[in-house]
Amino acid sequence: MDSLAQNLAVDLGVLKVLTGIIAALVLGTVVRLSLLVGKDTETRQKKVGSLIAWWVLAMVFTIASLLGTSAIIILIGVISFMGLREFLEITDSRFHEKPLQTIAFLALPVHYLFILLKWYEAFWIFIPSIIFLLLPIRLILAGHTEGYIEKASMATWGLFLTVYGFSHSGLLLSLPEEINPSGGPIGLFLFLVILTEVNDIAQALWGRKFGRTKVVPNVSPNKSWEGLLLGMLTTVIIAIVLAPLITPLAGEARSAFELSFGTALILPAAAGLLIATGGFFGDLNMSAVKRDLGIKDAGHLIPGQGGILDRIDSLTYTAPLFFYFVYFTYR
Repeated sequence: MDSLAQNLAVDLGVLKVLTGIIAALVLGTVVRLSLLVGKDTETRQKKVGSLIAWWVLAMVFTIASLLGTSAIIILIGVISFMGLREFLEITDSRFHEKPLQTIAFLALPVHYLFILLKWYEAFWIFIPSIIFLLLPIRLILAGHTEGYIEKASMATWGLFLTVYGFSHSGLLLSLPEEINPSGGPIGLFLFLVILTEVNDIAQALWGRKFGRTKVVPNVSPNKSWEGLLLGMLTTVIIAIVLAPLITPLAGEARSAFELSFGTALILPAAAGLLIATGGFFGDLNMSAVKRDLGIKDAGHLIPGQGGILDRIDSLTYTAPLFFYFVYFTYR
């Protein structure tokens, strides 16, 4: 595998993790298809569609990872654009303000250009300061006072949710290589995405199996304390396993078996707990948005999984949390 990693110009740890993802998908596909035997046609079509969607998502991210950081950042930008468009579509009945939507769409490529150029200061101030101040000015100059607060807030919230927060996953890729000798910026990105998805799946599966006590039934009736806590534990364990392979969090350790109690164990566990907590609230945040709008899914682009927002909701929280965890730990 060493020679293959060299030929592909990727870190060995990254290649191992990507291989593990494909292996896990193969195993999951076999198990899922075996469980569908005897099910009705509608259920089979829905579950198979969801499986295909997972394979497509995994292949796209794997190929982008092999192509390098710029390819992943561009991919994240495209997903961010789709998420913003989806958000504006589902809120259009309340937020029918095309000029503000145009400003939001024009801000997106500029924002991602700052990531590609590694202009951290511009990244940090562009949307939270410049665009935040610019959006209301459009309403003021147009003399729109009716619904002013809601329109200005909704445009800003959409940008913060689908662009600014989510784009921190791309900002990880702009960090210096020397921060992470184990897997480079791509290793940190994979760590974030894998743990976020594992957390979503684990909390859902544990909750389905053992969930009894609801956390916030008015927002998400399927979220339970049992699913939350067991999902967090699962995520922390996976974090401890992955950290030595593709992050600097485990210090000199190169596998989970080499970890000893101390910073080498505490940092991976803390990162896993942070991502698990952030993912939970990111999911709940989007659930609250959909509840307010009276819809079940944000879209229907991904078979069996809803829309783009339904897939990246957790990352809108976990991406900035994990980025600043790494940034302030290793800067």
